[in-house]
Amino acid sequence: MKLSKEELITLSKLLDEALELPAEAREAWLLSLGEPFAARRSVLRELLARQASVSTHDFLGTLPKFTETTAGPDQAEPPPGVREGTIVGAYRLAREIGHGGMSTVWLATRTDGLIKRPVALKLPHRHLLLQQARFAERFARERDILAALTHPNIARLYDAGVSEEGQPYLAMEFVEGISLIAYCDLHQLTVAERVACFLQVLAAAQYAHAHLVIHRDLKPSNILVDATGQVRLLDFGIAKLLTDGEA
Repeated sequence: MKLSKEELITLSKLLDEALELPAEAREAWLLSLGEPFAARRSVLRELLARQASVSTHDFLGTLPKFTETTAGPDQAEPPPGVREGTIVGAYRLAREIGHGGMSTVWLATRTDGLIKRPVALKLPHRHLLLQQARFAERFARERDILAALTHPNIARLYDAGVSEEGQPYLAMEFVEGISLIAYCDLHQLTVAERVACFLQVLAAAQYAHAHLVIHRDLKPSNILVDATGQVRLLDFGIAKLLTDGEA
C-alpha cells in the first residue's frame, strides 16, 4: 500500500500513541478510533504486531559470540544485574515496569510484609554507578527532592536507601495508569475534559515551583493518569532544587 507523506505522518503519531499503551489495551484503542483514522486500523495492527515480534524475537542469538576472559587482579568485576526475585534492601523485585537512560523501575514488595502495598522501585543503571562517581550524589538529591513533595498529583516517595550490595534505590508510589495523551485519546475526552486533566498537571507543577523545585522534563511519558482520571507526575530525576541566589 502506497501512502502519502501526510498519511505516513498521521500513522507515525497514531503508532506512538498506541505504543504508550499496555499491550492488552491497544485493541480497545484501535476500535475507539473515529473517522478518518478507522480506515488505518489494519495497517496499525500490522505495525504493532511487527513491533511486538521484534521486541520478543531472539535476534541477539544471531550475533557473534565472544569468549569470556578472566578479570585481572586490578580489574573489578561489575556487580550482578537485577532480575525477578532479586532482593534490594527490604524489597523483592517482581517485574520491570519502566526503563530509562538513567534508571530502571521495578514493581516490588517488602520482604518483611510490614506494608502490603506494591511500590515502584527505581534503580540506577549499574554502569552509571561504576563510571560516574557523582551519580550517588545526584540520586540522593532526587530522593531529597521527592521526599519534600506531598501533593495528590505527584507520585509519592515512600522510602529510600542503599542495599548491602551498594545499590541505591527509591521506593515510590506505584501508579497504575497510562500516559496523559494516550488516556485522553483512549477515552475520547472532550476538550473540556482534556483541559481538566491539564489543570491537574499545572496544579502539580505550581506546587513544585512553590517548593523551589523545577521538574525540567515534563512530557506525556512522565505524566500518568489512573482509572479514576487522577493525574500523577513522575520522575524528578533531573530536577533542580533552587536556593536563593543559586540555581
